[in-house]
Amino acid sequence: MHEPTGGDHPARLEPVAPQTGRIYNPSNRAQALGYLQARQARGQVVTGLLYVDPTAGDLHDAVNTIDTPLNELNEAELVPGSDALAKINAALR
Repeated sequence: MHEPTGGDHPARLEPVAPQTGRIYNPSNRAQALGYLQARQARGQVVTGLLYVDPTAGDLHDAVNTIDTPLNELNEAELVPGSDALAKINAALR
């Protein structure tokens, strides 16, 4: 456990590892919210990955990204051109 210093009130960080005893099921939205509310009532701030939607799809499929990593694309593939950029900006207004 790490207790950072600074300010008037030192923070106490409590790691929660599934292998040491599960406090709640992270794929159950109600249990995750209950855990947050219980910690909030104790004046604690919970951080980290708290809920995982087991039915969520892949982000790359949802936003239609390409398989090639962006750092492997050349400038012509990365820069859409001024006409395409104007259309994108107009759609965002």
